[in-house]
Amino acid sequence: EALSWVQVTVDDTYGRDWQQVEHTARDKFGDKVCWVCKVCDGSNCASGVPGMGGIGSQASFTDNSKALAEYKIVPRYIREPVTPDTSFEIFGRHLELPMMIAPMTGATTNMGNAIAEDELARLLVQGGREAGTIGWVGDGASLNKYLGIFKVVSQLDGFSIAILKPRADTDEIFRRIEAAEEAGFLAVGMDVDAITFKTLALRGQKGLARNFEAIFELVNRTKLPFVLKGIMNGDDAKAAIDAGVSAIVVSNHGGRVHEDLPGTARVLPDVVEAVNGRIKVFVDGGIRSGADAFKMLCLGADAVLFGRQAAIAAVGGGIPAVKALLRRYQTELKQTMELCGVESLKEANSTYLKYINKPNQKKAEHQELN
Repeated sequence: EALSWVQVTVDDTYGRDWQQVEHTARDKFGDKVCWVCKVCDGSNCASGVPGMGGIGSQASFTDNSKALAEYKIVPRYIREPVTPDTSFEIFGRHLELPMMIAPMTGATTNMGNAIAEDELARLLVQGGREAGTIGWVGDGASLNKYLGIFKVVSQLDGFSIAILKPRADTDEIFRRIEAAEEAGFLAVGMDVDAITFKTLALRGQKGLARNFEAIFELVNRTKLPFVLKGIMNGDDAKAAIDAGVSAIVVSNHGGRVHEDLPGTARVLPDVVEAVNGRIKVFVDGGIRSGADAFKMLCLGADAVLFGRQAAIAAVGGGIPAVKALLRRYQTELKQTMELCGVESLKEANSTYLKYINKPNQKKAEHQELN
């Protein structure tokens, strides 16, 4: 009789079968877009750019994963027990984990109409928020695509960060900044590395590099925090700080702007050293688990972003799959922190990492000596 009053409540992520999510996403993407590989590292992509892969030989895409794999985690066991706290503050907002969804657009151009553009934005932003983090959005290569995306974010209380393409027409960037303010976005910014982006050219749009004065003008055009995405060296990081940006993202655009850029884990420490704690430093590139996120935190990042896996989740299982993915990442991050005796994100540092040589490096050196 007592058991008749027991009520069990579960949310929409309960029992979510990730293999089924992958299977559904694979069917929707089709053979020419994304094979939803077991290991998403660019070594066996169905497509390039346009598409879900990297540009050219995919070497920049693959080096993101290779760079992370060259670091191994060093646990510490003889210590006091800890209760890991993965919470994170960004622009005055509290997040449950330092893993955010990277801005992604191109549902037609890159994803083969596997999902509608506005629906992709809704699933990533709402799914991210319900899991305790932020889904960022882009403005897309097409001239007016941002209107629908920003409308979706406005309906979700503006809980997102807008990253704009570096269009040659600065007035178009100004229009988007104003629209982002009206939609209630938390912050706005620009991916400075997209000046030669292939999908921009396909849509008849031209990218343009900005000097210090131009970045300063953009930063001061809005009261919102301004973020620069695509930073890969300390000099650009220092210039961004001097221009007044609130945060930067170390990124090679998922290997999608040039085929011969280093993995972000290789350059992150230099950028962090140049910033010296003056602004937030985020990073993306090859992050496929909570353990990968921990490595980036140990290398100096304040938080990380990831993209392709979130897109697969959205296409293959909607909001429940996006939430399930994020919760899995959070669990992995907590487990890694507990193994290392790290209680807060600020405690993560390079002493918890061991750099290892590339698998064939010693063999190659031996052959050279002989």
